[in-house]
Amino acid sequence: MPGSARIAGWYSGGAALASLALCCAVAADGAPHRQFGRWEQQLTLDDGSYAIPVSQMCVDAKTEPRLTLVGAQMDRAQCTAYRIEKKVGGGWSFYSVCSLGARGHVTTSGSVTGDFKTGYEVDASGVTSDAPDPKMNSTHRLTIKAKWLGPCLPGETGGDVTTSGKTTNVFSGGVN
Repeated sequence: MPGSARIAGWYSGGAALASLALCCAVAADGAPHRQFGRWEQQLTLDDGSYAIPVSQMCVDAKTEPRLTLVGAQMDRAQCTAYRIEKKVGGGWSFYSVCSLGARGHVTTSGSVTGDFKTGYEVDASGVTSDAPDPKMNSTHRLTIKAKWLGPCLPGETGGDVTTSGKTTNVFSGGVN
């Protein structure tokens, strides 16, 4: 199978949506959270040869607690393991095992650095397994560079992600 098709399957399967990860101040649960507002995210998959468009996401008080570092699943309820720990010297490490429904499972591990108010960077490895199409089972490295742009735009709601001019809500699945 050509590498780009395998990567596309992994990306659409969700592991690359880790972009919808982490951010801002540390909440009562001990995990860092993004500042509310609009975030721009640039993802690089593996060696960067598979182009992933820059996206913008609206994060609000209702959606931020539901977002995970692994993004694909978005909702922690889909994860059988989810761990995030503060690293000595700064940053955070994370590990999760989450269901992609009929598309299998994804195990993600990595680290996050940044101030979580104006920007952050994620370096992660994702392993997709148990996919019905064995060609989709693979391992990939994902890096994310995110920066806070300001308040969400008028009409945007928490969970709206805009990529290449199309907006989809990661929780409702609706396209605007």
